[in-house]
Amino acid sequence: MARKSQRRTRKKSGKSVFQGKGPLLRRAAFAAVSAALAAGVFFGARHFFLNSGFFAIREIIVNKDRGYPFEAGQRRLEKLYLDRNIFSVDLGQVETLTEREFPRIRRVEVRRRLPDRLEIDIAGRAPAAFMDGRRSVVIDREGVVLDVGGSTDGLVRIKGIGFYLNLPSRGEKVDNDTLDKALVLLEGLKRKSGLSPEEIDYIDISDRKNIILGIYGVQVKMGTGGFSKKIQDLSEISRDPDVRMEDIRYIDLRFEDAVISPK
Repeated sequence: MARKSQRRTRKKSGKSVFQGKGPLLRRAAFAAVSAALAAGVFFGARHFFLNSGFFAIREIIVNKDRGYPFEAGQRRLEKLYLDRNIFSVDLGQVETLTEREFPRIRRVEVRRRLPDRLEIDIAGRAPAAFMDGRRSVVIDREGVVLDVGGSTDGLVRIKGIGFYLNLPSRGEKVDNDTLDKALVLLEGLKRKSGLSPEEIDYIDISDRKNIILGIYGVQVKMGTGGFSKKIQDLSEISRDPDVRMEDIRYIDLRFEDAVISPK
């Protein structure tokens, strides 16, 4: 009786192992079919989004600073991107291209507006000063070159930096520490002194240890820092009714108390 019982046990055990493989095979087949369906849906959707005329760019909207001219730039962008599929456009590439081709732009941000519109925000650079040389180099307050040989009307003249034959290109930042300080000084003068660009004769940066400001025909020695207090002192001197600027040879603001030298 014992031997008979053992044979039955083996048969039952073998049948159980075979039956256990069925659910595993079914699950594997279901997973493979699901993956194939998902891939088909993905590639089908991708083909639709990238090839459907529904997503072709029909309009490019440019939001810009008031009064900032960008008509030529907008025509250029329309020529490049109108009728292209909106998903095929690399937004970062649009921003880089726009900044490179139009140096007067300080910041560009591009967004998709589905289904068929690109929206571009632009902040322009404003000319702040120009540098002497074989040809005038117009820069903004960050030292980025906006124009070479163009108009300098209403801009402050910066002396003491020469380019000789190596004029910087439009869009290039002029790498000069003393120039950076002079531009900080110029920004402070505009905000705190009440001086207009027309009242500033020049800013001389030929001496790296002493920036000289020319106003009303007077040399003002500004040093290389601490401009906020110095601008305040200069404003008080120029407003003093007992002081005649035409009688002054120079003003030295590098000391705690201003030194005024008469002619």
